Amino acid sequence: MLGWFIWGGTLLWLLAIYSEGWHTSFLSLDDADLIQIPQLKLTWGGKLLATIFNPGNHVDFYPLRDLTYWIDQHLFGADTSGVDGSVYRLHNLFWLIITAVQLCRILRFVGLGSISANLVACAWLLNPIHSELIMWASARKDALSLGFGMSTVLSYLN
Repeated sequence: MLGWFIWGGTLLWLLAIYSEGWHTSFLSLDDADLIQIPQLKLTWGGKLLATIFNPGNHVDFYPLRDLTYWIDQHLFGADTSGVDGSVYRLHNLFWLIITAVQLCRILRFVGLGSISANLVACAWLLNPIHSELIMWASARKDALSLGFGMSTVLSYLN
């Protein structure tokens, strides 16, 4: 029960910390350019997947990142002009929270107590170094790789 209070308090604290920046425009031209690539205007289907997963269709090749941008725009109505980055930032925060939960599970697996594992994972989540992961849309690839990396470690331990 105490673990739920720790996580709830951490999430409220995170939302309070970043609330001023949710609806601001992107921090660099890099972010606005990334969400305006032509592939993201396609509807769901084989053509979208073929263009996103084919190297050479964009300056850089991060197909899962681009697919999550497509999800942001088509399912959650994210702004494509770069004026309001809230959906992209909340999606980055979502991936960071998933990673923190995975870290907590890994710590529990290696023998740390429940309260200690929750506190360490929440402290890791509140670390200011993660502000770039949350506030920059271009950092989505880092949040995704961290999440999938933690999943790999968790799968190995199980």
